[in-house]
Amino acid sequence: MSTTHVFVETNWIVSIVAPALSWNPAARELLERSRRGELALHVPAISLAEARKVVRERNLSTGLNSIREFVRARAVSGDIDESASNTIFSLLSQFQQHFAREKDAAPAMIGGLRQEAALDVFALDEAMLVRSTQLSAETGLGLNSFDNAILAAVLVRGTALHQAGNEVCFCTQDSDLQPWDKRGNPKDELSKLLEDAGIWVYGDFLLKEPPRPPSWPAA
Repeated sequence: MSTTHVFVETNWIVSIVAPALSWNPAARELLERSRRGELALHVPAISLAEARKVVRERNLSTGLNSIREFVRARAVSGDIDESASNTIFSLLSQFQQHFAREKDAAPAMIGGLRQEAALDVFALDEAMLVRSTQLSAETGLGLNSFDNAILAAVLVRGTALHQAGNEVCFCTQDSDLQPWDKRGNPKDELSKLLEDAGIWVYGDFLLKEPPRPPSWPAA
């Protein structure tokens, strides 16, 4: 019997370790499905390094301060009473403190994913490094170094799993790695690479969108 193998990338990790930064309950549900043995979950180790960078560099203060200024202006105009504004300020402060705690805890949580039995964290091997160089030099994808390495890792391992008779998919919310543009039109070069590897791409962690055709991939 074939197994469903699911690849995830940096956005999934961020949703797991820092929900305040990237709230997506479906990310946790995907991990639970792997723990229940419903699928096999894989993530390139380089995604862990990128996730550390994302969490470390992301700051919520600017957005929260804009909300505070909006509330203050509405309080002055009388559109919001003092009790309501104080409640909003308190919630924003609590949220900011919660995010700060998550940010401090994120490195240890990311490191802990390496010990998660339901998650296969795999390093780039020689074939993946060669493929990464080829993608950079011989395609017009124009990916950054992290995305280029992640795509190479998924293509190499995904191809092997597909050729062994398994169902393989890649869940990514990174617009650069999705084989469609903002209007839903296919990115031909990226689409062909993934289709040739037998890898279906989902834009969500529920494995629903876009729906996978029953006859895909063609023999």
